[in-house]
Amino acid sequence: MKKKLTLVLILLAGTASSQIKQPSTAPGSGAASSTITNGTTATSGCVAGGVLRSTSDLVDCGAGLTFASSTLTATNIGAYTSTGMITLPAGSTAAVPIGWAANAGLYQRTSGTVNVATGGVQVEFNAGNVLLVTTQQVKWGTAINSQDVGITRDAAGVMRVTNSSTGIGALLFARNVEAVTTTKTPSAAESGEYYTNTGDTDGATITLTNDPSVGLEFKAGVTAAFTLTIVASAGESLYANGALCSTSLTSSTVGSGAVITAAVGGSGAIWIANYTGTWSCT
Repeated sequence: MKKKLTLVLILLAGTASSQIKQPSTAPGSGAASSTITNGTTATSGCVAGGVLRSTSDLVDCGAGLTFASSTLTATNIGAYTSTGMITLPAGSTAAVPIGWAANAGLYQRTSGTVNVATGGVQVEFNAGNVLLVTTQQVKWGTAINSQDVGITRDAAGVMRVTNSSTGIGALLFARNVEAVTTTKTPSAAESGEYYTNTGDTDGATITLTNDPSVGLEFKAGVTAAFTLTIVASAGESLYANGALCSTSLTSSTVGSGAVITAAVGGSGAIWIANYTGTWSCT
């Protein structure tokens, strides 16, 4: 009789220590009548009625998922929209479906976008673009919490280099230099370029951009002893050091240079050149 009783107790103990009942509701539904009897309970970080889907990794809390340690795989996340994927609600800035704190996490603003919410501030990844709102900056520094320079939007169509705060930072760059040996009509996207006549043997001409936006600027320098000619497009005007150049601005004196800026844009634009060295305004 004593041996039989011992055997029954061993069998009962083994059953109680290893049995895991299947949940009576589908994954993601929250409450279920099943329990865990192998010594692990779904209590940490979970709401009442939560069900432990994996013994140590994943807890379904009805309103979300609490993930503990190992990586989620298709074998332990259940049958969702497609193999190996967990479908989440779109959410909003104030209610992020993937989050670490209130107003801090990831959500979908519209189809095809992913937004980062940090205290109500938004960063959006959309169609290959990174979108920021008016006052946000992209910052750099010696450490993640020690930034000293940044870039921000100053006004419509204007970008400003900052000191990572409200002050002004510095930007170092090299200007693109292009040799013109025949003709050149720069586009708006080439604003800021420097043109020389290096390699020219019979004269070169730069025709300024037609209907330019205000502020477009080009520079020119004579590096070969042949005539470099600068002209405005038809219907536009070119002034040099206060004089109207009805035909052109020319120089063949090596070392002479000019900066030409669109002071008035659009149809009938006015270009103003300031030069050094020897130029002829005709």
